[in-house]
Amino acid sequence: MAPLTGPAPLGPNAGALAATIAVNHRLYAECPSLCRTFLTSEGGLVQLRGDGALAAGPADSEELAGFLTFAGVRALRSDGAAPEGWRAGEPVCQLALTGSLPALPAPQGGRLTEEPSPRLAALLQPGLTGEEQDNFYADLCTRRNHGLGALVTAVEEGGGPLGCAALLLEPGTRTGVLTAVAVAPAARGRGLGRWLVAELCRPYGGWRLLLECDPALTAFYGPLGFTQPNDLPAPRWWVPADRENCKI
Repeated sequence: MAPLTGPAPLGPNAGALAATIAVNHRLYAECPSLCRTFLTSEGGLVQLRGDGALAAGPADSEELAGFLTFAGVRALRSDGAAPEGWRAGEPVCQLALTGSLPALPAPQGGRLTEEPSPRLAALLQPGLTGEEQDNFYADLCTRRNHGLGALVTAVEEGGGPLGCAALLLEPGTRTGVLTAVAVAPAARGRGLGRWLVAELCRPYGGWRLLLECDPALTAFYGPLGFTQPNDLPAPRWWVPADRENCKI
């Protein structure tokens, strides 16, 4: 493994993980405490963030396992390389927008804010602590301020938050990755989530728009034009074989 210097080498059909690694590297390469990116001898990418890691493309399985163990990684999401001796979780579906986005009406009582708010988006993310909400907010702001992210948020007429959706943007390959969709519990069942995704993605016609999701959510994204392409592998979660009571 060699530390990556310069932009991440992405092909024209980069998957969601590769695009995510590329944008993270562009944003945080000067902050190794937040993010470190490495190039494998086989041409793949490995990125360390906290005690987690992302991997895209090929890597030697034995070398990868040793590198991750040395770095203290407790969970890996990979679209190709499998660390030797690690346990695999269920595949994550990777979808691409292959159809036309439908024209959906705005749900009754909701409207897009004139200035999409990262703070509202952070408040809508389920299960985050106060510190995690602050980190999510700061990350959204950083991406948007650098032209590497887009966000839509919806509020009810009284001003309360209803939902949000966010895209990570890799302009070099015109690839976008849907990274967050959240709807307030009281607002669910009104079509708000699909409407937000459609409004977010519509300005990026001609881009390669991707997302990763649980297989159960393909029924949600299918009506929006997202399908599973044949040219993209399904990412998996991996954890060390000796890690107990883990949630993959």
